[in-house]
Amino acid sequence: MRALLCERGAEAPLELRRGPGISKREGRDFPDILRDMLQDWRSKHGPLPIVIAGMAGSNIGWRETPYLECPASLDQLLTAAVPLELDDSPVRILPGVRGKNAMAQVESMRGEELQILGWMAEKPDADLANTLLCLPGTHCKWVRLETGRITSFATALTGEVFATLQDKTVLLPDAFKTDSVEFDKTSFLTGVDLVRRYPNALLHQLFSTRSRWLSQPRTIENPHSYLSGLLIGSDTLTALHNCGKTHPVIELVGDAALCNLYQMAAEYCGFECNIMLGDLAAYKGFQTLMSETFHAA
Repeated sequence: MRALLCERGAEAPLELRRGPGISKREGRDFPDILRDMLQDWRSKHGPLPIVIAGMAGSNIGWRETPYLECPASLDQLLTAAVPLELDDSPVRILPGVRGKNAMAQVESMRGEELQILGWMAEKPDADLANTLLCLPGTHCKWVRLETGRITSFATALTGEVFATLQDKTVLLPDAFKTDSVEFDKTSFLTGVDLVRRYPNALLHQLFSTRSRWLSQPRTIENPHSYLSGLLIGSDTLTALHNCGKTHPVIELVGDAALCNLYQMAAEYCGFECNIMLGDLAAYKGFQTLMSETFHAA
């Protein structure tokens, strides 16, 4: 959970707070969680209007909101929002976006569309005719923009698979079953290189995390980084193959450390990248919505 105190025209939020996400609310009601998190802000500034994006609008959230169907124009986010109230504060929960991937399978997102809106606002001179965005995370999103609209996207469970393999399998030695292990670029790129040379063999490559560590430890000094290279490399190459564009510049939006890993993998495979921080993208998305007619609602 991320709460931003926004002011029109400000280059950054007045304050940014973080809290537990949907899966960790431990049965507490959404209104109570918001009251606790925003109490001093509301005491100081009065009945602030509240705009909410993300899983709060899902079927496990506060109130389920509809999806905008692809091709989706993000200027519809506010008009399709579901209105609520929190005491004396007006609330709007934004819709998600739904479309299909290159395999004709249904895809959905909640929250990333706000960051994409913020990226567009921060990059007014970008060529939106044909753009590929990557939003790394637990469920990485690869999004195609055409003429400024989301036309298709794909989800990869890269982060969740990495966490599961790290914690629940024999692939990593116990000393490496932690995210606090120091990153090793050589081991990471060794994994990326294997995927680059054999792009259709991930399930076979995964076990090499264990077998190479046991038999050839010098070739993988850090199996944690190597496993990350396999997964991020596979995610990146698969997405670039499916996006149908020869040499795109990938626009990365998200956490700095994670975006740096995706950039490293993509550039090793011959692609260019730009990075925008996810918190900034979310803020710029909210700023764009604040410039609309929310306060008139």
